[in-house]
Amino acid sequence: METNPYIAAKFVYKTYTCFSCNYKADVPGEIHKNYHGTYQAHVCLNCRILVDCCIEDASHITTLENEFEFTFTPCEPHCLNCDDSNLIEWNVEMCKCPKCENKMTITRLEHDGYNTSKIKII
Repeated sequence: METNPYIAAKFVYKTYTCFSCNYKADVPGEIHKNYHGTYQAHVCLNCRILVDCCIEDASHITTLENEFEFTFTPCEPHCLNCDDSNLIEWNVEMCKCPKCENKMTITRLEHDGYNTSKIKII
């Protein structure tokens, strides 16, 4: 278990596109934490899709100084589509498409939080 007094809730969503089979997925790619937990991109072996899965649940308490104290507890990731846990971690460095295993390309960035902007990379 990990305790952290502050967590930044901002992160970047990316659209990964496979130009071989036209599959697209919106996932951050890297591990990120927010007020709900820690998330990581996985491949569902049943659905053959990328999913941003919760790997640690977050709980918090308010201290006497009105600050939040977070505790993270590991949990088993599951697919948001089929609710199964037949998953493997997605290697963001290799960027393999879960459908055809060709290389995926980042085609869009979107900042989550207070300021949203879209950047087309292609």
